[in-house]
Amino acid sequence: AEPLRFQKDGVRDIIRTTLLPLINSWSFFTMYANVDGWTPQSGLTVDGQTVQARPVADRNELDRWLISILQSLIEDVNTQMEGYYLYKVVPAVLSFIDHLTNWYIRRSRRRFWGSLNMETAQDKADAFQTLYHCLVEFSKVLAPVLPFLSEAIYQHLVVEMGVAKDGEDSVHLCDFPVVQSEYIDARLESQISLTREVVSLGRALREKHKLKTRQPLQAVTIVHHDGQVRADLEAQAHLLTQELNVKNVRLEASDAELTNVSFQANFKRLGRRCGKQMRDVANAIADLSREQWNTLQDGQTISILGFDIEAEDVQIRREARGDVVIETQGAMLVALDTELTPELLQEGIVRECIRSIQQFRKDSGLEISDRIHLKLTTTDSNVQEAINAFGDKIAEEVLASQIEVASVEADGEVVDINGASLGLRLL
Repeated sequence: AEPLRFQKDGVRDIIRTTLLPLINSWSFFTMYANVDGWTPQSGLTVDGQTVQARPVADRNELDRWLISILQSLIEDVNTQMEGYYLYKVVPAVLSFIDHLTNWYIRRSRRRFWGSLNMETAQDKADAFQTLYHCLVEFSKVLAPVLPFLSEAIYQHLVVEMGVAKDGEDSVHLCDFPVVQSEYIDARLESQISLTREVVSLGRALREKHKLKTRQPLQAVTIVHHDGQVRADLEAQAHLLTQELNVKNVRLEASDAELTNVSFQANFKRLGRRCGKQMRDVANAIADLSREQWNTLQDGQTISILGFDIEAEDVQIRREARGDVVIETQGAMLVALDTELTPELLQEGIVRECIRSIQQFRKDSGLEISDRIHLKLTTTDSNVQEAINAFGDKIAEEVLASQIEVASVEADGEVVDINGASLGLRLL
């Protein structure tokens, strides 16, 4: 009942950041479920055999994570709604949409679009059931906030599929979801949250230093003084290598080998406390050792001229050493090794080729499951060598039954591959 200033730009932003990603998630599920013939009643059918999703505990880590954060959301929204803290509900809902679209679906794309056979059927069935369940349950959570969109999702996925329970022919006739705490895995949620923080820092580094996302790098080094944080990130190292496109993940307690550091007093915090002794305290802080800084980061204090100094009282400056670039956020430091070997450069070319061919497929109006006979033309020796070395990988990624490579001037659809011209043609 409070006044609200209506702005068209605000509506556009909500559509772009919230409604469209959710609608795209719904569309993504529908498209691939139709391709593979998945239904909530029968699951998948492969070679005459029915394959249903396994119990949640036996599913892929991504599935268990999405279900966990959904249940955490349900618990949080129930708490806030019952306390009538409505302003706390929407941020939590928006956060889930981000998790759903920018992590789960993006990380699971291969599981959905891969070929359906007995080897992939079980994982596909798990993925379909997980995404279906989360979209349906989320529509119920969303109903008080976005009543029409949530109803459209529910009608399509539940009522039209013939699985609505008696008296639940509308999302607004359903009981509000109640948390199933047995599906909440706080440790897994923490691991993925830390992983996404590192990925965000790593991507910011790439953008800042103009390191192309598709160019593989040798290593990322993550520094954090907390052993539990390092253990959580170690458990998700496989995600970090893929998300940051690096060959190795290194976890360290100290950045001594990566950076030179200097310390400066935080005058805003210390000025009033230290008074006339501020200059002497500032000089002492400038002479801090790494060991003393580690003590502060562990949440302890050190005494300087009779004053208890905390980590917030000190400002640290880091300068990278050698061929690394660094980014920090709080106690987390992320460093990327920027040295590029010939092998890494070749892999970067291959990834650029795959991206260009995938866009060419889309622009040519091909269905996602269509296989192609592809001809590639270029006079650039580096591009030729990369395509010849990774031909099987390219063919697998772009669904090509055959790829021909000719050392002639690029023709057909001509694309730029790191400054070289590559011609694409369907045969």
